[in-house]
Amino acid sequence: MGNGYSGLRNELISAANGVDYAYREAQYDAVCAWGIPCHALLQRPSALQMPVFVANGDSDPMILPHYSYLLAGLIPHARVKIYPDSAHGFLFQHHAEFAADVNTFLTAAGGPSARS
Repeated sequence: MGNGYSGLRNELISAANGVDYAYREAQYDAVCAWGIPCHALLQRPSALQMPVFVANGDSDPMILPHYSYLLAGLIPHARVKIYPDSAHGFLFQHHAEFAADVNTFLTAAGGPSARS
């Protein structure tokens, strides 16, 4: 178990979410180590001119839904969808709905589905 109340709390939350604490901690460390923290980099997504579909599960312990909304808010033509009662594997839990949403998005964006 972790150190003290905080470590125990994190392990209990991870267990409740079905995520091994060591895995969650490794994922967090990887995200923190990615790149050099720089707020100026948050301006880069605003340069994207193509439509972007941002999707997530409402109970994702790895990438909190709040960050999906944040990312979508930084991209001019972004659409965000949060799938209910799901976590990091939302696209497997909601596979039919996710596939339909991607197809709808690609059709509206003029992607491959629109040309078939």
